[in-house]
Amino acid sequence: FNQPRVQVQTAVGPVRIPQTSEEDATSLATFIDQNVPENAPIFATGWGAQWYLLTGRPNPTAFDVVLLGLGISGSEAASVERALLTQPPEAVILPSDWQLETSGTDVADDAQRDAIEIKKTMPAWWQTLKQDYVDQTPPDLLNWRVLLRQTSQ
Repeated sequence: FNQPRVQVQTAVGPVRIPQTSEEDATSLATFIDQNVPENAPIFATGWGAQWYLLTGRPNPTAFDVVLLGLGISGSEAASVERALLTQPPEAVILPSDWQLETSGTDVADDAQRDAIEIKKTMPAWWQTLKQDYVDQTPPDLLNWRVLLRQTSQ
């Protein structure tokens, strides 16, 4: 948290983000602007809440952070999955190290544990990622993956 910050403009005003995130923020926000209709929902997993602010796009769920222990267990998972199936996001933003094909085995990596847990607690939505979305991650995006809904292309 104690790293140099830069200011970026958003629809609601300027925000300061870590300097190391500026390139990803610019690349991803530009990509979403060019490929997702204005006001269409997006969904970001992991610690991806900044993407709603930086892209000006709504989240179809009540959870801004979705990872192990937050939004992916019990009734929270059911609520998130129901919202995602009812109002499918036009883009899904995942940490770059998440794999859609998870083995379900114990993994030391926290990001993969999150992916495995979401696959188990939101199986219907997880299946839509493989059926209805295409990985369209811009080549200059280092820490995130972007899946676009096939109907939005």
